[in-house]
Amino acid sequence: MKSFVPPVFGVMQFYGRKSVRRRRKVFVRCVEVLLRGKTVVSVGLATFGITLCLLASVIGVDDSYAGLAQVQACSTPDGVVAPADGWSASHVGTYAYHEDKCASRGGLAVALEHAVPHANENGAHWTYTAPTGTVITEIRGRRATQVDAGIAHGTPQYMLLTGDGARLENCAVPHRCSSRGNLSNPLAPENNVHFAGLSTRSLVFAVTCTGISGCPATKTIKAFATLYGATITLQQDAFPEVTNVHGALANDSKLIGNVALRFLAKSGGMGIYRLHITLDGNPMPSHILDDNGGKCRPVTGNPDDHTWNYNVPCKKSLSTAVNFDTTQWDNGRHQLVASIEDATGNRSTFLDRQVNVNNPQLNPNPGSPDIASLVVTPDPSWKDPNAVASEANTAKYSKPVDLSPFIHSQALRKPNGENACATAQLVAKFRRGLKHTVPYGKTAVLKGRLRCSTNGQPIRKAVVAAHTRVLRNSRTDRPTYVKTDDNGNFTFRVSKGPSREINLSYKPFSDLQSPVAKATAKLAVRTKVSLRIAPRSLRNGSATTWRGRVFGSRFPRNGVRVQVQFRHGKKWRIFGQARTDRKGRFTYKYTFRRTHNPRTYRFRAVVPVDVAGYPYAGGRSRIITVRVKP
Repeated sequence: MKSFVPPVFGVMQFYGRKSVRRRRKVFVRCVEVLLRGKTVVSVGLATFGITLCLLASVIGVDDSYAGLAQVQACSTPDGVVAPADGWSASHVGTYAYHEDKCASRGGLAVALEHAVPHANENGAHWTYTAPTGTVITEIRGRRATQVDAGIAHGTPQYMLLTGDGARLENCAVPHRCSSRGNLSNPLAPENNVHFAGLSTRSLVFAVTCTGISGCPATKTIKAFATLYGATITLQQDAFPEVTNVHGALANDSKLIGNVALRFLAKSGGMGIYRLHITLDGNPMPSHILDDNGGKCRPVTGNPDDHTWNYNVPCKKSLSTAVNFDTTQWDNGRHQLVASIEDATGNRSTFLDRQVNVNNPQLNPNPGSPDIASLVVTPDPSWKDPNAVASEANTAKYSKPVDLSPFIHSQALRKPNGENACATAQLVAKFRRGLKHTVPYGKTAVLKGRLRCSTNGQPIRKAVVAAHTRVLRNSRTDRPTYVKTDDNGNFTFRVSKGPSREINLSYKPFSDLQSPVAKATAKLAVRTKVSLRIAPRSLRNGSATTWRGRVFGSRFPRNGVRVQVQFRHGKKWRIFGQARTDRKGRFTYKYTFRRTHNPRTYRFRAVVPVDVAGYPYAGGRSRIITVRVKP
């Protein structure tokens, strides 16, 4: 005889994360496995197996894994106006009306005109449709309605239906109902309705004429209903997906200063909500990745942070980068876990690794108790590509240094430089001011001074942080650092590259969260344009071909617009336009048709300064002459 192995455990594992509506499927599947295995050898064993299957159907489906969210439409339970997102109106018949009066607290209204007759199934409807990947499990609302008596086989009525036609509520005179709720007071208790245990994709709020005889004209209201507000609970089984995880926080063996975490997150249903980080099991403040213009922020004053005013409040796909200041963490090894949460509360862990935080420490100078010196232990395996080797810097450094607070203790407060003060003044500029323009492939030097504004003394041997950001791009690069000399002066060399904004900042003490002195400068870089025209000697009616290249990087997807210009007297005029590919190459053809006398033309290609998404300040090619004969 075969040994009896209850199939319930495998079924419980298989269905462990499914929703309530599949409990019956769990029981049926369990019994099928039981019979297929021919394990029923006695009435007692059969009873025991079926009992286990019943247990599987009750406890095997763990609803706690399904995300739940609420959408408040038209107005909140307290009567605050809300958008009717996700609701759509329709009607059958000429004199069936629907109107959105939510802005004036009048609700979503539907009505049948009383002065005209209505045919069978004429009516007005408001339909709510759940986002893709979700189902409606509950609705709480406030409604009021009034209907007329009608005639035999023709009755106006109010209905609240599920998408599959199941009636949650209706009101018609043959059903001994002429009204429900209070039409004069939207917040009246008798307006409240609550329906739970649903599993549907849509809801229909409607008034309609039912019956083969139709509904005759009347002198009073025929059928009217209004939904003042609704709070709909949605359930989403699918979890968010995260791919393309990279960045220093995900890959680097040692974490120093500011580090980035980059990834692509996708979710069906209501979208991607926020990022969660735990360090050694201790949760850090969650981070909303994209508030979607304010839509992806929960309703305030609600204890549940998954209550929304919009049907799909958050973006369904996000490619994002989040920066972290590791100087707020203790040095050493930590277990870091990162997870993504969607708008229904479903979480997916996509990073679980051990990280090694290795920030430089501030040590007190025993010769001067009021002054701290910066001690950095060189790491021979680490090379800083942005290191500054200027002779103007009297202090050199071997790796990035951040004077953000390491230990938040007044007793261990460390000054950043000699004469550090909270009223520090930071001034910086290029050779020609705060804005400077250089040709393509050239560097620039930003010089600055740091002093205390109260006594005018220079702040010596202080560390100044420099953050660079590519113009027309929101991303900020990892900071680099420079030290002031004995006169409080410093030099920062901006490397070759696109146009950038340089943000300098200074924190006088280690326990300060924000800098007290800032300075901003902008460097514009002109792009380089090459151009070849062939042939350069031709007759009228022939064509020339322009081939060229726009140098640089970070080209927009649709390329860069290039103006084709010719010299007319003392001015350059535009007579054509080309567009580059993703590598900066462009081609343009022109046929001469109006040159009736020998003439020499001067041409050039110009990139405007205002090309969207292209981080360069425009540029132009050399001038090329073309000889045309009739």
